[in-house]
Amino acid sequence: MSLRPYHVSALLVAGAAILVYFLLLAQGGLGAYFSGDDMMNIAFLHGYGRVSFPVLAAEAVSPFTPEYRPVGGVYYRTLYALFGLHPLPFRIAFFALLIGNLGLAGLWIWRLTGSRTTALMSTAVFSFHAALAELYYNDGTVYDVLCLFFVLILLSVYTRIRRRGEFPNAGGILLLAALYAAALGSKEMAITLPGVLLLCELFFDSRPRDLWRRARPIVALTCMTLLAMIFKVLVPQMTVNSPYWPRHDPVFIAHGYLHYYRQLFFAPDLTGLQLMAVLVVAAAGALALRSRIMLFGLLFANLTLFPVCVIPPRGGFVWYMPLLGCALYMGGAISRLAQWTIAAIAARARSERVRRLAPLSIQALLFGCLIVASYLVQAPHAANMGASFEPQQRNLRVLWSVVKAAAPSLPSGGRILLESDPFPELIWDPLFLIRLGYGDPTVWVDRVSRLGDDYHAGDVSLYAMKLRYNGRGYDVETRPAPAGPPVPVSMEAETVRRGHALGLHLPPAFAGCPIDVAYRMLEDELMRAGVWYSWASLDASGAGFARVDRDAERGPVVIDRVRACRGDWRPARGSFVVVP
Repeated sequence: MSLRPYHVSALLVAGAAILVYFLLLAQGGLGAYFSGDDMMNIAFLHGYGRVSFPVLAAEAVSPFTPEYRPVGGVYYRTLYALFGLHPLPFRIAFFALLIGNLGLAGLWIWRLTGSRTTALMSTAVFSFHAALAELYYNDGTVYDVLCLFFVLILLSVYTRIRRRGEFPNAGGILLLAALYAAALGSKEMAITLPGVLLLCELFFDSRPRDLWRRARPIVALTCMTLLAMIFKVLVPQMTVNSPYWPRHDPVFIAHGYLHYYRQLFFAPDLTGLQLMAVLVVAAAGALALRSRIMLFGLLFANLTLFPVCVIPPRGGFVWYMPLLGCALYMGGAISRLAQWTIAAIAARARSERVRRLAPLSIQALLFGCLIVASYLVQAPHAANMGASFEPQQRNLRVLWSVVKAAAPSLPSGGRILLESDPFPELIWDPLFLIRLGYGDPTVWVDRVSRLGDDYHAGDVSLYAMKLRYNGRGYDVETRPAPAGPPVPVSMEAETVRRGHALGLHLPPAFAGCPIDVAYRMLEDELMRAGVWYSWASLDASGAGFARVDRDAERGPVVIDRVRACRGDWRPARGSFVVVP
Protein backbone atom coordinates (compact mmCIF):
# COMPACT_ATOMS: atom_id res chain seq x y z
CA MET A 1 0.00 0.00 0.00
CA SER A 2 2.55 2.56 -1.13
CA LEU A 3 1.49 6.18 -1.34
CA ARG A 4 2.19 8.83 -3.92
CA PRO A 5 3.37 12.25 -2.70
CA TYR A 6 0.00 13.91 -3.27
CA HIS A 7 -1.70 11.10 -1.37
CA VAL A 8 0.65 11.68 1.56
CA SER A 9 -0.20 15.37 1.51
CA ALA A 10 -3.91 14.60 1.39
CA LEU A 11 -3.59 12.21 4.34
CA LEU A 12 -1.71 14.80 6.37
CA VAL A 13 -4.37 17.42 5.67
CA ALA A 14 -7.15 14.99 6.55
CA GLY A 15 -5.36 13.93 9.72
CA ALA A 16 -4.93 17.55 10.76
CA ALA A 17 -8.64 18.17 10.12
CA ILE A 18 -9.59 15.22 12.35
CA LEU A 19 -7.26 16.50 15.08
CA VAL A 20 -8.73 20.01 14.90
CA TYR A 21 -12.27 18.60 14.96
CA PHE A 22 -11.43 16.49 18.02
CA LEU A 23 -9.73 19.31 19.93
CA LEU A 24 -12.47 21.82 19.16
CA LEU A 25 -15.02 19.58 20.83
CA ALA A 26 -12.94 17.93 23.60
CA GLN A 27 -10.49 20.70 24.56
CA GLY A 28 -12.40 21.57 27.74
CA GLY A 29 -11.19 18.30 29.23
CA LEU A 30 -7.58 19.53 29.18
CA GLY A 31 -8.41 21.93 32.00
CA ALA A 32 -10.21 19.37 34.16
CA TYR A 33 -9.02 18.66 37.70
CA PHE A 34 -8.61 15.28 39.35
CA SER A 35 -11.72 13.24 40.05
CA GLY A 36 -12.52 11.11 43.05
CA ASP A 37 -11.77 8.08 40.88
CA ASP A 38 -8.23 9.35 40.34
CA MET A 39 -7.69 9.74 44.08
CA MET A 40 -8.98 6.23 44.82
CA ASN A 41 -7.03 4.68 41.97
CA ILE A 42 -3.65 6.03 43.05
CA ALA A 43 -4.04 6.02 46.83
CA PHE A 44 -5.90 2.74 47.24
CA LEU A 45 -6.40 0.48 44.24
CA HIS A 46 -2.85 0.78 42.92
CA GLY A 47 -1.10 0.40 46.23
CA TYR A 48 0.47 3.80 46.84
CA GLY A 49 2.41 3.52 50.09
CA ARG A 50 1.82 -0.23 50.18
CA VAL A 51 3.01 -1.85 46.94
CA SER A 52 6.41 -0.88 45.52
CA PHE A 53 6.61 0.30 41.93
CA PRO A 54 8.80 -2.67 40.79
CA VAL A 55 6.18 -5.09 42.14
CA LEU A 56 3.41 -3.19 40.36
CA ALA A 57 5.43 -3.19 37.12
CA ALA A 58 5.99 -6.95 37.43
CA GLU A 59 2.24 -7.49 37.84
CA ALA A 60 1.57 -5.31 34.81
CA VAL A 61 3.49 -7.65 32.49
CA SER A 62 1.58 -10.72 33.64
CA PRO A 63 -2.08 -11.30 32.78
CA PHE A 64 -2.30 -13.96 35.48
CA THR A 65 -2.53 -11.76 38.53
CA PRO A 66 -5.44 -10.81 40.79
CA GLU A 67 -4.12 -7.24 40.97
CA TYR A 68 -6.58 -4.58 39.86
CA ARG A 69 -5.71 -3.35 36.33
CA PRO A 70 -1.94 -3.12 36.94
CA VAL A 71 -1.11 -1.47 33.60
CA GLY A 72 -3.32 1.43 34.65
CA GLY A 73 -1.49 1.35 37.96
CA VAL A 74 1.86 1.81 36.21
CA TYR A 75 0.39 4.76 34.28
CA TYR A 76 -0.97 6.45 37.40
CA ARG A 77 2.02 5.77 39.65
CA THR A 78 4.51 6.91 37.01
CA LEU A 79 2.78 10.24 36.42
CA TYR A 80 2.27 10.78 40.14
CA ALA A 81 5.95 10.05 40.84
CA LEU A 82 7.00 12.54 38.15
CA PHE A 83 4.51 15.35 38.69
CA GLY A 84 2.86 14.84 42.06
CA LEU A 85 -0.67 16.13 42.50
CA HIS A 86 -0.66 18.46 39.47
CA PRO A 87 -3.51 17.72 37.05
CA LEU A 88 -2.21 19.25 33.79
CA PRO A 89 0.51 16.63 33.10
CA PHE A 90 -2.07 13.90 33.68
CA ARG A 91 -4.46 15.57 31.26
CA ILE A 92 -1.78 16.06 28.60
CA ALA A 93 -0.72 12.42 28.87
CA PHE A 94 -4.35 11.31 28.65
CA PHE A 95 -5.07 13.38 25.55
CA ALA A 96 -1.82 12.18 23.98
CA LEU A 97 -3.13 8.62 24.36
CA LEU A 98 -6.48 9.59 22.84
CA ILE A 99 -4.75 11.17 19.84
CA GLY A 100 -2.35 8.25 19.52
CA ASN A 101 -5.30 5.88 19.43
CA LEU A 102 -6.76 7.84 16.51
CA GLY A 103 -3.58 7.23 14.54
CA LEU A 104 -3.52 3.55 15.49
CA ALA A 105 -7.20 3.17 14.58
CA GLY A 106 -6.62 4.70 11.15
CA LEU A 107 -3.59 2.47 10.54
CA TRP A 108 -5.46 -0.69 11.51
CA ILE A 109 -8.52 0.13 9.39
CA TRP A 110 -6.31 0.93 6.41
CA ARG A 111 -4.52 -2.40 6.76
CA LEU A 112 -7.81 -4.23 7.28
CA THR A 113 -9.65 -2.73 4.31
CA GLY A 114 -6.87 -1.50 2.03
CA SER A 115 -8.94 1.68 1.62
CA ARG A 116 -7.68 5.13 2.59
CA THR A 117 -11.20 6.48 2.28
CA THR A 118 -12.63 3.97 4.73
CA ALA A 119 -9.76 4.55 7.13
CA LEU A 120 -10.14 8.34 7.12
CA MET A 121 -13.93 8.34 7.32
CA SER A 122 -13.97 5.77 10.12
CA THR A 123 -11.28 7.59 12.10
CA ALA A 124 -13.20 10.86 11.81
CA VAL A 125 -16.37 9.22 13.18
CA PHE A 126 -14.41 7.50 15.94
CA SER A 127 -12.49 10.61 16.99
CA PHE A 128 -15.24 12.17 19.14
CA HIS A 129 -18.68 11.46 20.53
CA ALA A 130 -20.30 13.60 23.22
CA ALA A 131 -21.91 10.53 24.82
CA LEU A 132 -18.40 9.65 26.00
CA ALA A 133 -18.13 12.87 28.04
CA GLU A 134 -16.48 11.16 31.01
CA LEU A 135 -13.71 9.98 28.70
CA TYR A 136 -12.65 13.57 28.08
CA TYR A 137 -13.06 14.93 31.62
CA ASN A 138 -12.03 12.11 33.92
CA ASP A 139 -8.63 10.41 34.06
CA GLY A 140 -10.37 7.49 35.75
CA THR A 141 -11.36 6.25 32.28
CA VAL A 142 -7.71 5.78 31.31
CA TYR A 143 -8.19 2.02 31.65
CA ASP A 144 -10.43 2.06 28.55
CA VAL A 145 -7.93 4.20 26.65
CA LEU A 146 -4.95 2.01 27.56
CA CYS A 147 -6.91 -1.15 26.78
CA LEU A 148 -7.78 0.07 23.28
CA PHE A 149 -4.19 1.30 22.77
CA PHE A 150 -2.82 -2.22 23.13
CA VAL A 151 -5.77 -3.80 21.30
CA LEU A 152 -5.17 -1.55 18.28
CA ILE A 153 -1.46 -2.34 18.20
CA LEU A 154 -2.28 -6.06 18.37
CA LEU A 155 -4.91 -5.81 15.63
CA SER A 156 -2.58 -3.80 13.42
CA VAL A 157 0.25 -6.34 13.82
CA TYR A 158 -2.11 -9.27 13.24
CA THR A 159 -3.75 -7.70 10.21
CA ARG A 160 -0.41 -6.82 8.63
CA ILE A 161 0.72 -10.44 8.91
CA ARG A 162 -2.53 -11.79 7.49
CA ARG A 163 -2.66 -9.23 4.65
CA ARG A 164 0.67 -10.61 3.46
CA GLY A 165 -0.96 -14.05 3.25
CA GLU A 166 1.11 -15.29 6.17
CA PHE A 167 0.28 -16.62 9.64
CA PRO A 168 1.77 -15.65 13.01
CA ASN A 169 4.72 -17.90 13.82
CA ALA A 170 5.79 -18.76 17.36
CA GLY A 171 7.48 -15.39 17.82
CA GLY A 172 4.47 -13.59 16.39
CA ILE A 173 2.10 -15.42 18.72
CA LEU A 174 4.30 -14.47 21.68
CA LEU A 175 4.16 -10.82 20.58
CA LEU A 176 0.38 -11.00 20.26
CA ALA A 177 0.17 -12.64 23.68
CA ALA A 178 2.30 -9.88 25.24
CA LEU A 179 0.09 -7.17 23.71
CA TYR A 180 -3.02 -9.04 24.83
CA ALA A 181 -1.63 -9.33 28.35
CA ALA A 182 -1.13 -5.56 28.42
CA ALA A 183 -4.70 -5.02 27.18
CA LEU A 184 -6.09 -7.38 29.82
CA GLY A 185 -3.97 -5.64 32.45
CA SER A 186 -5.56 -2.36 31.40
CA LYS A 187 -9.23 -3.36 31.44
CA GLU A 188 -11.29 -6.54 31.28
CA MET A 189 -13.09 -5.43 28.08
CA ALA A 190 -10.14 -6.92 26.20
CA ILE A 191 -11.61 -10.40 26.77
CA THR A 192 -13.57 -9.97 23.53
CA LEU A 193 -10.37 -9.81 21.45
CA PRO A 194 -10.26 -13.55 20.53
CA GLY A 195 -13.77 -13.10 19.17
CA VAL A 196 -12.67 -10.06 17.17
CA LEU A 197 -9.83 -12.06 15.59
CA LEU A 198 -12.29 -14.83 14.73
CA LEU A 199 -14.51 -12.25 13.01
CA CYS A 200 -11.49 -10.98 11.08
CA GLU A 201 -10.81 -14.48 9.79
CA LEU A 202 -14.44 -15.14 8.89
CA PHE A 203 -15.01 -11.84 7.11
CA PHE A 204 -11.70 -11.20 5.41
CA ASP A 205 -10.40 -14.69 4.61
CA SER A 206 -13.23 -17.17 4.75
CA ARG A 207 -11.51 -19.81 2.59
CA PRO A 208 -11.35 -23.14 4.50
CA ARG A 209 -7.57 -23.59 4.35
CA ASP A 210 -4.74 -23.79 6.87
CA LEU A 211 -7.33 -23.94 9.61
CA TRP A 212 -4.91 -24.87 12.41
CA ARG A 213 -2.37 -22.19 11.49
CA ARG A 214 -5.17 -19.64 11.44
CA ALA A 215 -6.64 -20.89 14.69
CA ARG A 216 -3.40 -21.01 16.72
CA PRO A 217 -3.29 -17.34 17.80
CA ILE A 218 -7.03 -17.32 18.53
CA VAL A 219 -6.77 -20.49 20.63
CA ALA A 220 -3.72 -19.12 22.47
CA LEU A 221 -5.48 -15.85 23.34
CA THR A 222 -8.66 -17.72 24.34
CA CYS A 223 -6.67 -19.85 26.79
CA MET A 224 -5.08 -16.69 28.16
CA THR A 225 -8.56 -15.22 28.61
CA LEU A 226 -9.79 -18.18 30.63
CA LEU A 227 -6.74 -18.21 32.89
CA ALA A 228 -6.76 -14.44 33.34
CA MET A 229 -10.43 -14.44 34.34
CA ILE A 230 -9.78 -17.15 36.94
CA PHE A 231 -7.21 -14.86 38.53
CA LYS A 232 -9.30 -11.72 38.12
CA VAL A 233 -12.22 -13.11 40.09
CA LEU A 234 -9.90 -13.19 43.08
CA VAL A 235 -9.60 -9.39 43.07
CA PRO A 236 -11.36 -8.18 46.25
CA GLN A 237 -11.97 -4.70 44.83
CA MET A 238 -14.01 -6.15 41.99
CA THR A 239 -15.70 -9.26 43.37
CA VAL A 240 -17.07 -7.54 46.47
CA ASN A 241 -18.01 -4.33 44.67
CA SER A 242 -21.60 -4.39 43.37
CA PRO A 243 -20.83 -2.32 40.21
CA TYR A 244 -18.73 -5.27 39.00
CA TRP A 245 -21.07 -8.14 39.82
CA PRO A 246 -21.82 -9.94 36.52
CA ARG A 247 -25.32 -11.08 35.71
CA HIS A 248 -26.15 -13.47 32.90
CA ASP A 249 -29.90 -12.96 32.77
CA PRO A 250 -30.83 -12.34 29.07
CA VAL A 251 -33.36 -9.69 30.06
CA PHE A 252 -30.75 -7.86 32.14
CA ILE A 253 -28.25 -7.98 29.26
CA ALA A 254 -30.88 -6.72 26.80
CA HIS A 255 -31.62 -3.78 29.11
CA GLY A 256 -27.88 -3.12 29.23
CA TYR A 257 -27.68 -2.83 25.45
CA LEU A 258 -30.74 -0.58 25.43
CA HIS A 259 -29.18 1.65 28.12
CA TYR A 260 -25.98 2.16 26.15
CA TYR A 261 -27.65 2.70 22.78
CA ARG A 262 -29.86 5.34 24.35
CA GLN A 263 -26.70 7.14 25.37
CA LEU A 264 -25.08 6.72 21.96
CA PHE A 265 -28.11 8.05 20.07
CA PHE A 266 -28.94 10.76 22.66
CA ALA A 267 -32.36 9.09 22.75
CA PRO A 268 -33.49 8.45 26.35
CA ASP A 269 -36.90 7.27 25.15
CA LEU A 270 -35.58 4.66 22.72
CA THR A 271 -37.51 1.40 23.19
CA GLY A 272 -36.30 -2.15 22.83
CA LEU A 273 -38.37 -2.70 19.68
CA GLN A 274 -37.00 0.46 18.12
CA LEU A 275 -33.44 -0.61 18.90
CA MET A 276 -34.05 -4.03 17.36
CA ALA A 277 -35.42 -2.34 14.26
CA VAL A 278 -32.37 -0.08 14.02
CA LEU A 279 -29.98 -3.02 14.28
CA VAL A 280 -31.93 -5.10 11.76
CA VAL A 281 -32.00 -2.21 9.28
CA ALA A 282 -28.28 -1.62 9.81
CA ALA A 283 -27.52 -5.29 9.13
CA ALA A 284 -29.82 -5.31 6.10
CA GLY A 285 -28.09 -2.22 4.74
CA ALA A 286 -24.69 -3.86 5.05
CA LEU A 287 -25.95 -6.99 3.30
CA ALA A 288 -27.67 -4.99 0.56
CA LEU A 289 -24.46 -3.05 -0.10
CA ARG A 290 -22.46 -6.28 0.11
CA SER A 291 -20.09 -4.51 2.47
CA ARG A 292 -18.08 -6.85 4.66
CA ILE A 293 -16.57 -3.98 6.60
CA MET A 294 -20.00 -2.58 7.49
CA LEU A 295 -21.25 -5.92 8.78
CA PHE A 296 -17.94 -6.55 10.55
CA GLY A 297 -18.19 -3.13 12.21
CA LEU A 298 -21.73 -3.81 13.40
CA LEU A 299 -20.71 -7.13 14.95
CA PHE A 300 -17.51 -5.61 16.40
CA ALA A 301 -19.51 -2.89 18.16
CA ASN A 302 -21.99 -5.26 19.76
CA LEU A 303 -19.43 -7.92 20.66
CA THR A 304 -17.11 -5.48 22.43
CA LEU A 305 -20.08 -3.85 24.18
CA PHE A 306 -21.17 -7.17 25.67
CA PRO A 307 -18.83 -7.25 28.73
CA VAL A 308 -20.36 -4.07 30.17
CA CYS A 309 -23.89 -5.28 29.54
CA VAL A 310 -23.52 -8.06 32.13
CA ILE A 311 -22.76 -5.59 34.95
CA PRO A 312 -24.87 -2.72 36.34
CA PRO A 313 -25.11 0.21 33.90
CA ARG A 314 -22.20 2.63 33.66
CA GLY A 315 -21.57 5.90 31.85
CA GLY A 316 -21.27 6.39 28.11
CA PHE A 317 -17.46 6.23 28.26
CA VAL A 318 -17.67 2.43 27.94
CA TRP A 319 -18.53 3.02 24.27
CA TYR A 320 -14.89 3.89 23.60
CA MET A 321 -13.93 0.52 22.13
CA PRO A 322 -17.36 -0.40 20.68
CA LEU A 323 -17.54 3.03 19.02
CA LEU A 324 -14.74 1.88 16.75
CA GLY A 325 -17.13 -0.71 15.32
CA CYS A 326 -19.79 1.94 14.69
CA ALA A 327 -17.13 4.05 13.00
CA LEU A 328 -16.17 1.11 10.76
CA TYR A 329 -19.81 0.77 9.75
CA MET A 330 -20.14 4.46 8.89
CA GLY A 331 -16.76 4.60 7.18
CA GLY A 332 -17.63 1.58 5.06
CA ALA A 333 -20.95 3.11 4.02
CA ILE A 334 -19.36 6.44 3.03
CA SER A 335 -16.58 4.63 1.19
CA ARG A 336 -19.14 2.66 -0.81
CA LEU A 337 -20.92 5.94 -1.67
CA ALA A 338 -17.60 7.37 -2.83
CA GLN A 339 -16.97 4.33 -5.03
CA TRP A 340 -20.35 4.67 -6.74
CA THR A 341 -19.93 8.39 -7.29
CA ILE A 342 -16.42 7.99 -8.71
CA ALA A 343 -17.56 5.15 -10.98
CA ALA A 344 -20.50 7.23 -12.25
CA ILE A 345 -18.25 10.21 -13.05
CA ALA A 346 -15.67 8.00 -14.75
CA ALA A 347 -18.37 6.46 -16.94
CA ARG A 348 -19.64 9.84 -18.11
CA ALA A 349 -16.51 11.99 -18.17
CA ARG A 350 -14.81 12.51 -21.52
CA SER A 351 -11.72 14.16 -20.11
CA GLU A 352 -8.88 12.03 -18.79
CA ARG A 353 -8.03 14.82 -16.38
CA VAL A 354 -11.53 14.70 -14.89
CA ARG A 355 -11.35 10.94 -14.49
CA ARG A 356 -7.94 11.23 -12.83
CA LEU A 357 -8.91 13.99 -10.40
CA ALA A 358 -12.40 12.67 -9.60
CA PRO A 359 -11.40 10.11 -6.93
CA LEU A 360 -9.45 12.53 -4.75
CA SER A 361 -11.98 15.31 -5.24
CA ILE A 362 -14.97 13.14 -4.35
CA GLN A 363 -13.18 11.71 -1.32
CA ALA A 364 -12.21 15.19 -0.13
CA LEU A 365 -15.76 16.47 -0.62
CA LEU A 366 -17.32 13.59 1.30
CA PHE A 367 -14.70 13.85 4.05
CA GLY A 368 -15.34 17.59 4.42
CA CYS A 369 -19.10 17.03 4.54
CA LEU A 370 -18.61 14.33 7.19
CA ILE A 371 -16.50 16.59 9.40
CA VAL A 372 -18.95 19.49 9.11
CA ALA A 373 -22.03 17.29 9.66
CA SER A 374 -20.40 15.55 12.64
CA TYR A 375 -19.49 18.88 14.20
CA LEU A 376 -23.03 20.21 13.77
CA VAL A 377 -24.47 17.07 15.41
CA GLN A 378 -21.95 16.81 18.25
CA ALA A 379 -21.35 20.47 19.14
CA PRO A 380 -24.70 21.09 20.89
CA HIS A 381 -24.20 18.01 23.07
CA ALA A 382 -20.55 18.89 23.72
CA ALA A 383 -21.25 22.50 24.72
CA ASN A 384 -21.84 21.68 28.38
CA MET A 385 -20.12 18.29 28.61
CA GLY A 386 -18.02 19.07 31.66
CA ALA A 387 -20.83 20.50 33.80
CA SER A 388 -21.64 17.25 35.61
CA PHE A 389 -17.98 16.69 36.58
CA GLU A 390 -17.19 20.24 37.66
CA PRO A 391 -18.72 20.24 41.20
CA GLN A 392 -16.74 17.25 42.45
CA GLN A 393 -13.53 18.43 40.82
CA ARG A 394 -14.01 21.96 42.19
CA ASN A 395 -14.54 20.60 45.71
CA LEU A 396 -11.31 18.61 45.48
CA ARG A 397 -9.37 21.54 44.06
CA VAL A 398 -10.60 23.96 46.76
CA LEU A 399 -9.96 21.53 49.61
CA TRP A 400 -6.39 20.80 48.61
CA SER A 401 -5.53 24.44 47.93
CA VAL A 402 -6.77 25.43 51.42
CA VAL A 403 -4.98 22.55 53.18
CA LYS A 404 -1.70 23.16 51.37
CA ALA A 405 -1.80 26.90 52.04
CA ALA A 406 -2.52 26.34 55.74
CA ALA A 407 0.19 23.73 56.28
CA PRO A 408 2.82 23.23 53.56
CA SER A 409 3.90 20.08 55.42
CA LEU A 410 2.52 17.75 58.10
CA PRO A 411 4.30 15.44 60.53
CA SER A 412 4.15 11.77 59.61
CA GLY A 413 0.88 10.24 60.80
CA GLY A 414 -0.71 13.67 61.21
CA ARG A 415 -4.47 13.88 61.63
CA ILE A 416 -6.87 16.36 60.05
CA LEU A 417 -10.42 17.04 61.23
CA LEU A 418 -12.88 18.00 58.52
CA GLU A 419 -16.25 19.38 59.62
CA SER A 420 -19.38 19.80 57.49
CA ASP A 421 -17.61 19.14 54.18
CA PRO A 422 -19.52 19.05 50.86
CA PHE A 423 -18.54 15.47 49.96
CA PRO A 424 -21.00 12.54 50.11
CA GLU A 425 -20.97 10.65 53.39
CA LEU A 426 -19.50 7.35 52.21
CA ILE A 427 -16.70 8.85 50.15
CA TRP A 428 -12.96 8.62 50.85
CA ASP A 429 -11.98 11.45 48.48
CA PRO A 430 -10.70 13.89 51.16
CA LEU A 431 -8.47 11.26 52.74
CA PHE A 432 -6.98 10.13 49.43
CA LEU A 433 -6.58 13.69 48.16
CA ILE A 434 -4.69 14.91 51.23
CA ARG A 435 -2.50 11.81 51.41
CA LEU A 436 -1.46 12.24 47.80
CA GLY A 437 -1.03 15.99 48.16
CA TYR A 438 1.40 15.55 51.02
CA GLY A 439 2.89 12.37 49.58
CA ASP A 440 2.31 10.67 52.92
CA PRO A 441 0.18 7.49 53.14
CA THR A 442 0.11 7.73 56.96
CA VAL A 443 -1.98 10.94 57.06
CA TRP A 444 -5.48 10.41 58.41
CA VAL A 445 -8.63 12.51 57.90
CA ASP A 446 -11.64 12.32 60.23
CA ARG A 447 -14.89 13.70 58.88
CA VAL A 448 -17.74 14.87 61.15
CA SER A 449 -21.00 16.54 60.32
CA ARG A 450 -20.86 18.91 63.30
CA LEU A 451 -18.67 19.28 66.35
CA GLY A 452 -20.62 18.74 69.55
CA ASP A 453 -22.81 16.07 68.00
CA ASP A 454 -20.26 13.77 66.38
CA TYR A 455 -17.14 14.76 68.27
CA HIS A 456 -16.22 16.22 71.67
CA ALA A 457 -14.82 19.71 71.43
CA GLY A 458 -11.86 18.80 73.63
CA ASP A 459 -10.79 16.12 71.18
CA VAL A 460 -9.82 18.72 68.58
CA SER A 461 -6.38 18.93 70.18
CA LEU A 462 -5.63 15.55 68.61
CA TYR A 463 -5.47 17.13 65.17
CA ALA A 464 -2.76 19.08 63.39
CA MET A 465 -5.46 20.89 61.41
CA LYS A 466 -9.20 21.49 61.70
CA LEU A 467 -11.26 22.65 58.72
CA ARG A 468 -14.90 23.67 58.74
CA TYR A 469 -16.81 24.12 55.49
CA ASN A 470 -18.91 27.30 55.56
CA GLY A 471 -20.76 26.82 52.28
CA ARG A 472 -18.24 28.73 50.17
CA GLY A 473 -14.86 27.70 51.50
CA TYR A 474 -13.14 26.51 54.66
CA ASP A 475 -12.34 28.07 58.02
CA VAL A 476 -8.98 26.64 59.05
CA GLU A 477 -7.20 26.18 62.37
CA THR A 478 -3.77 24.62 62.67
CA ARG A 479 -1.91 23.35 65.71
CA PRO A 480 1.75 22.50 66.23
CA ALA A 481 2.67 18.86 66.61
CA PRO A 482 2.87 17.70 70.25
CA ALA A 483 6.39 17.96 71.59
CA GLY A 484 8.45 15.48 73.58
CA PRO A 485 9.46 11.86 73.15
CA PRO A 486 6.75 9.23 72.59
CA VAL A 487 5.14 7.83 75.73
CA PRO A 488 5.83 4.05 75.86
CA VAL A 489 2.65 1.96 76.08
CA SER A 490 3.81 -1.56 76.94
CA MET A 491 1.51 -4.53 76.34
CA GLU A 492 1.69 -7.79 78.28
CA ALA A 493 0.80 -9.76 75.14
CA GLU A 494 1.35 -9.24 71.43
CA THR A 495 -2.14 -10.50 70.53
CA VAL A 496 -5.54 -10.24 72.19
CA ARG A 497 -8.90 -11.75 71.29
CA ARG A 498 -12.01 -9.66 70.82
CA GLY A 499 -13.84 -9.14 74.09
CA HIS A 500 -10.79 -10.02 76.19
CA ALA A 501 -8.71 -7.83 78.50
CA LEU A 502 -5.19 -6.71 77.71
CA GLY A 503 -2.64 -5.87 80.38
CA LEU A 504 -0.63 -2.70 79.81
CA HIS A 505 1.88 -0.39 81.48
CA LEU A 506 2.40 3.38 81.17
CA PRO A 507 4.71 5.71 83.09
CA PRO A 508 3.55 6.37 86.70
CA ALA A 509 2.75 9.97 85.76
CA PHE A 510 -0.37 8.62 84.01
CA ALA A 511 -1.64 6.77 87.11
CA GLY A 512 -4.98 7.62 88.72
CA CYS A 513 -6.73 8.92 85.58
CA PRO A 514 -8.85 7.50 82.78
CA ILE A 515 -6.59 6.87 79.80
CA ASP A 516 -7.65 7.72 76.26
CA VAL A 517 -5.64 6.44 73.31
CA ALA A 518 -5.65 7.27 69.61
CA TYR A 519 -4.79 4.42 67.30
CA ARG A 520 -4.11 3.50 63.69
CA MET A 521 -4.62 0.13 62.04
CA LEU A 522 -4.56 -1.58 58.68
CA GLU A 523 -7.84 -2.88 57.33
CA ASP A 524 -8.32 -4.02 53.74
CA GLU A 525 -5.03 -2.34 52.82
CA LEU A 526 -6.36 1.06 53.95
CA MET A 527 -5.01 2.56 57.16
CA ARG A 528 -7.83 3.36 59.56
CA ALA A 529 -7.70 5.44 62.73
CA GLY A 530 -9.84 6.18 65.78
CA VAL A 531 -9.97 6.98 69.47
CA TRP A 532 -10.78 4.77 72.47
CA TYR A 533 -12.07 6.81 75.43
CA SER A 534 -11.51 5.73 79.01
CA TRP A 535 -9.76 2.72 77.61
CA ALA A 536 -7.93 1.91 80.84
CA SER A 537 -7.46 3.04 84.43
CA LEU A 538 -4.05 2.56 86.01
CA ASP A 539 -2.86 1.84 89.51
CA ALA A 540 -0.15 3.83 91.26
CA SER A 541 2.60 1.98 89.33
CA GLY A 542 1.06 2.74 85.94
CA ALA A 543 -0.26 -0.79 85.38
CA GLY A 544 -3.80 -1.66 84.36
CA PHE A 545 -6.10 -3.52 81.98
CA ALA A 546 -7.88 -2.49 78.82
CA ARG A 547 -10.74 -4.45 77.29
CA VAL A 548 -10.99 -4.97 73.54
CA ASP A 549 -14.56 -4.62 72.24
CA ARG A 550 -16.31 -7.73 70.98
CA ASP A 551 -16.92 -5.99 67.65
CA ALA A 552 -13.40 -4.54 67.31
CA GLU A 553 -11.82 -4.77 63.88
CA ARG A 554 -9.17 -7.43 63.66
CA GLY A 555 -5.60 -6.72 62.63
CA PRO A 556 -2.52 -4.82 63.87
CA VAL A 557 -3.22 -1.81 66.08
CA VAL A 558 -0.67 0.99 66.52
CA ILE A 559 -1.22 3.41 69.42
CA ASP A 560 0.31 6.76 68.48
CA ARG A 561 -1.33 9.25 70.89
CA VAL A 562 -2.27 9.03 74.57
CA ARG A 563 -3.71 11.36 77.21
CA ALA A 564 -4.75 11.20 80.85
CA CYS A 565 -7.69 12.95 82.56
CA ARG A 566 -8.83 14.42 79.22
CA GLY A 567 -5.71 16.58 79.12
CA ASP A 568 -3.51 17.28 76.12
CA TRP A 569 -2.68 14.55 73.69
CA ARG A 570 0.92 13.35 73.68
CA PRO A 571 2.81 11.18 71.18
CA ALA A 572 2.84 7.50 72.13
CA ARG A 573 4.35 4.25 70.97
CA GLY A 574 2.71 0.86 71.41
CA SER A 575 1.15 -1.93 69.38
CA PHE A 576 -0.74 -5.22 69.52
CA VAL A 577 -2.82 -7.42 67.24
CA VAL A 578 -6.56 -8.07 67.56
CA VAL A 579 -7.55 -11.62 66.58
CA PRO A 580 -11.03 -13.21 66.36
